Amino acid sequence: MALVLGNAVNRGRHFHFPFAKGVTLQNLQIRLKTNHILKYKKVEDVFNTKKRIANNQERIKRMEDFRKHEMRAEKMGLPWRNITAVVVEALPDIIPDKEPWEKDWEDLRDEYDLHGRMFPSEYNLMDPTMEAVKEEDLYALAKEAGFEPAPRITEADKSGDRRTMNRRLWERRLLVVKRDQKRPGPMSQWCFPFAPVREEDHTMMEVAERVVAEQCGRKLETFWLGRAPVAWWWHPYPNDKIRARAKAYGEQVFFYSCQYIDGNFKLPDRLIDHAWVTRDELQDYFPEDFSTYMYHALYST
Repeated sequence: MALVLGNAVNRGRHFHFPFAKGVTLQNLQIRLKTNHILKYKKVEDVFNTKKRIANNQERIKRMEDFRKHEMRAEKMGLPWRNITAVVVEALPDIIPDKEPWEKDWEDLRDEYDLHGRMFPSEYNLMDPTMEAVKEEDLYALAKEAGFEPAPRITEADKSGDRRTMNRRLWERRLLVVKRDQKRPGPMSQWCFPFAPVREEDHTMMEVAERVVAEQCGRKLETFWLGRAPVAWWWHPYPNDKIRARAKAYGEQVFFYSCQYIDGNFKLPDRLIDHAWVTRDELQDYFPEDFSTYMYHALYST
C-alpha cells in the first residue's frame, strides 16, 4: 500500500509512503494529515490561479483602452510625455515565516521518520559515533557564549513606523515618497521616485540613475536589475487645460527596479515624506487599479 504526494506538495517530486498490511494508528494519522495538506494547497492554488486570470484580463483591457487613447492622441496631434520611475527595493533581512501547509508538511515528514519503516542497520555505512547536531543544542551553545538572537518583530513594527527600513524584516520593502504638490495620475502625491525624460537624455536608464542620485541621495548604493523597464503604466490627462499646459495628451511611466545595498537615504527639499512599504501596503498609498497592477508587476523582480 503506497501513498503518493504529488506536485501540490513538492514541485513534481513524488514520495511513496509504504504501509504495512495492518494499518496502525500512526499510519492512519499520517494519511489524514496528508489529505489535509493536499486540500489546503489545492484551495490555495485555485485562489492564486483565479487572481492571475483576473489580472491578465485586466491587462488585456488596459491594452485595448491604450490603443483607443493612442488613436485619439494622434487625431489631436499631441504626443505622450515619457516618465521614468524607479522602484528602490530592500531585500528581506531574515527568513520569512513558513506557510501553514509547509509547517504541516514538515510535521508529517518528521512523524513518518519516527513511525515509518526503518532502514536496515546492516546497510548503514555511517560512523555510529557521529550524531547530528540538533537545533536546541546550537541555541544552548549560543546562549553560553552570550549570544542573544534579535527579535523578529522590531520596534517599528510595534509602533507602525513606516519611515524606517527596519520593519517587516522578512519581506521586501519598497520606497515610496510624498511630493509637496499634487499632480494628475495615480502617483498624485505619494509616488515612486520619478522624473520626466528630457530631450538631452540619451537613454531612460540615464534618467533612472539620475532619479536615484537626486531623490534618494548620492551616497545610496544600489544594484540595478537590468537596463530594461520592469513595468509600464499610462494615463491620459483629465482635461484639455492640463493637456495644453503640458503640451501632451498624457503620460507613459516606465518603471526601473534596483535593490538597496548600502548607504543612507537622504530626502530632498521637494519631497516632504517617505515610507518603506511592502507590496501589500501599496494600496494604502495608491488607487486600487494602480496598486493591484504594481503588486503583480513587481512579483517576479
